[in-house]
Amino acid sequence: MRSIYAWLLYGLALVFLSSCGPGSLVGTHPSEVVEQPYGEVVEQQEEGGAQEEKKEEEGGEDGEGGEGGIHIGGAPLLSNGSLTDATAAGASFRITSNENATAYWVVLPASEPALSAAQIVAGAGGSRGAMTANTVFSRTLSGLSSRTAYRLYFVASSNGVLGDVWSETFGTAPLPIVAVPTGVDGRILTPAQTGDTADWVEIAQNGNYSLIIRSKFINIYLHRVVSGNVLWDEPGWQYTGFGGSADYMLAANSIRGKINGWFNGSASGEAEKLSANARMRNFAVQANVREAIGTSLGLVANGFTRPSNVLLGRGDDVAFALSYGEAANFLSMFHFLRNAPMANAPSSDIARANYAKINIPTAHAAYGVWLRSPGDLPNMAAFLSNSLNQSIPGMVSQNSLTEGRGFLYPAMWVDADIFSP
Repeated sequence: MRSIYAWLLYGLALVFLSSCGPGSLVGTHPSEVVEQPYGEVVEQQEEGGAQEEKKEEEGGEDGEGGEGGIHIGGAPLLSNGSLTDATAAGASFRITSNENATAYWVVLPASEPALSAAQIVAGAGGSRGAMTANTVFSRTLSGLSSRTAYRLYFVASSNGVLGDVWSETFGTAPLPIVAVPTGVDGRILTPAQTGDTADWVEIAQNGNYSLIIRSKFINIYLHRVVSGNVLWDEPGWQYTGFGGSADYMLAANSIRGKINGWFNGSASGEAEKLSANARMRNFAVQANVREAIGTSLGLVANGFTRPSNVLLGRGDDVAFALSYGEAANFLSMFHFLRNAPMANAPSSDIARANYAKINIPTAHAAYGVWLRSPGDLPNMAAFLSNSLNQSIPGMVSQNSLTEGRGFLYPAMWVDADIFSP
């Protein structure tokens, strides 16, 4: 009988052991890893017995930085940082934190030394915000200068613990070039800044470019000294007629050729030439002079040149005579308007301030500056009078092509960076 029971017990044991199979854990030691619930950290005890569970901190109310709620522990981890949508005045950025945190950021010129996390927090001022865990945090940067390289420094803090710094360099876009420049009471460029022998006056701006005009006429006479007499800077030897045609672009016109000769260094004889290595050549840009000749004595809202982003240190029409509209709006005391209620219209305060910065000879009341626009009468071209004009001083009007005593004051568009050291 005992033998029958023994065989039955033996058979039951075999069935039990076969049901365990090779994938089962038998006799697991307490120090071995077991499956953990999501969001929990479970410490296994080496010497058996109970297990101590540490759950993630719940966090309190969201404070200034919104650091309550989800907290992984330790410094926040940042991911997917990017800068986009650069404009002339700023850009946008976006970034994500793995936990609720306070964000701090600072923007500096790219040439400045890098910032530490503590320096970012100290220098952020109002540039801070609450980050929500695993949610894109985005902001727009503004108030920056156009065409400038900057670096964004960003750090996040959770419960007083600062994470790693994220930083990225970006560049702002150029200002747009528009149809009509903006007149300015302009800055002065000295010979040290231009490489020329006279000051230049800024009279208008468009995009990142400045329209400048020489404050003194160029010497166009073929000889510098005759019979011991120095003729340079002598008005009686340096004025000229406009030419055989009122069309500025025709070869018969003499003032365009003389201005191009000065700029390109190809002027005849000992006539004045811009130095081959003049600094302003590095900033001069091409303009649409051919399409912006303009009209005279009726419309002052045309004849505006526009700069391009093409640097051109040599070439025709980089330097040019101003138009009637450019002088009336940016460089004059008065401008004549045919058939208007007030024919001798006062120019703007900006135009008057700029006119005071150039030097038109006053040895003769007929002296003035040739402009590139044709007059509204035959054989006449636009003209800017000096301050001793017998009619109206500083008047933009017109004069005879052959009898006018006009000087040449080159103008050009330059990159505004020329004003920087």
